[in-house]
Amino acid sequence: MPVFRYQALSAQGQSRQGRLQADSARAARQLLRAQGLVPLQVQSLQDEAGGQADAAALPWWRRPIGPPRRRLSASARVLWLRQLGSLLDNGLPLDRAFVAMRAQAQQAAQADMLALIRADVSGGSGLAQALGQFPREFPAAERAAIAAAEQGGQLGAVLLQLADGLHAMQQLRQKVLSAALYPAIVSLVALAVAVFLLTTVVPPIAQVFAGSQRELPTLTVLMLALSRGLRDWAPCVWGWCWWPRCCGGWPCGAPHGACGCRRCGCACP
Repeated sequence: MPVFRYQALSAQGQSRQGRLQADSARAARQLLRAQGLVPLQVQSLQDEAGGQADAAALPWWRRPIGPPRRRLSASARVLWLRQLGSLLDNGLPLDRAFVAMRAQAQQAAQADMLALIRADVSGGSGLAQALGQFPREFPAAERAAIAAAEQGGQLGAVLLQLADGLHAMQQLRQKVLSAALYPAIVSLVALAVAVFLLTTVVPPIAQVFAGSQRELPTLTVLMLALSRGLRDWAPCVWGWCWWPRCCGGWPCGAPHGACGCRRCGCACP
């Protein structure tokens, strides 16, 4: 059964908000009126999840800047799996386990996700199938392990093992990132210094060489050509890469990749 998020007013004028299950938005409003509330906004959580999936299907230059927003971070997913596995191991039914976890959810996005999963599980779907609504938070390998655990009757133990495995992977990833952070910073600083020298220090030297009639070494010629290329083409390449993403298309109205620099008025060589 679909889950709706609502915002309503009580008879005393107090604002109320929450989630409820109903067959449609109209039925959700009727349930709110039956409780003595005046519905102000009723929105389906399934529509919000579908909107995020549609955003992922857009061309890359029309997607929002930045990584896609997750309802569960890596550490939150480990905690989520461990809590659910512990509740199931202690004999709590799956439906009541989701109710308890939703009551403890600290973020609205996590509470909405738990409400959608609980609605599917209450409707007769398996846990792995219900988690399929959120492929970004629960990859296919994890859902396959959960589906096998449901068939074998060891769901709680498998969830705890998944949580331990994810925790170990997270610790290993943090160690690798910590080890690679210093070389990455040194490389970026060296690259920035090289670009600065090629764009500011080398051009005056090139003017000195231009006045002489002597033949220059090959490495010097390559360095001068690289400096000239950076000064002439770097702004154009940067604008070509970021204009479609920031503005949704080229100034001339052409789709991405179908416009030349001169059509858009870019002052490139």
